[in-house]
Amino acid sequence: MKNLLAVLLLVGGLARLAPAAAQTKPRPAPRPTVAKAPERVYSADEVTPCSFDVLTATELIQSRAVYPADFLKTDPHGEVHVEFVVDASGKARDAGIRQYVGYEPAPAAATTAVLAVIPGLPRLQPALREGKPVAVRMGLTIRYPNPPPSKMYTTGPTRVYAYAEQMPQLLTGGGGAAIVMAIQQHMEYPAAARAAGVAGRVYVRFVVGADGRVRDAQVMQGLGHGCDEAALAAVRQLPEFRPGRQNGCPVAVAYTAPLLFGM
Repeated sequence: MKNLLAVLLLVGGLARLAPAAAQTKPRPAPRPTVAKAPERVYSADEVTPCSFDVLTATELIQSRAVYPADFLKTDPHGEVHVEFVVDASGKARDAGIRQYVGYEPAPAAATTAVLAVIPGLPRLQPALREGKPVAVRMGLTIRYPNPPPSKMYTTGPTRVYAYAEQMPQLLTGGGGAAIVMAIQQHMEYPAAARAAGVAGRVYVRFVVGADGRVRDAQVMQGLGHGCDEAALAAVRQLPEFRPGRQNGCPVAVAYTAPLLFGM
């Protein structure tokens, strides 16, 4: 009897435990970790950040470098060859120093000051490759004593190209012929030129900026008798362009248009 009672108690205990055991779900196996592919860093020969200008970047570093007291009064000489990565977000990182045979290295204090500036550089518009932002390794040379600044630091591209991989176009397309035609449509033959029988071409140079806007129009070869002014006025009425591109980046491009009067 006692044995039967013990068996019943054991069975009852197991029955009470069974629902709890049934509610305990097995833990899912951990998902395998997929290693992220390392970011490819291109060279400056392959791509260049769209808003990177060597001269302004160099002068910006010179203006922001902080040196020990009286360091510059010691008339330091030499060069700091700094390299850094501009990543796909436009952030400067991973600065380092390269030494080249035949160049005098600047004092260690200069190297330290230059390296400290790089992480705080303004964020750039990144380089583009096949329309996508990519990382690129850039290099600059900081010379001591520092040359006098040649211009104020400004963001954005400052170089004006004479030719780009993709030249500027009107939004309607048509190439150079369409640009000249658009200007001619707004030109008026001055009365003074008509009276004097003046005829010929006025050559006007202008810049199509990286923003697609026309600026800096000037006469390279004129006719006088009001023709030069009429040509400039017509150029300034040009609509917004599709800007030129170099390495996939929008850039400023100069364009010269031959404009015909009285022929």
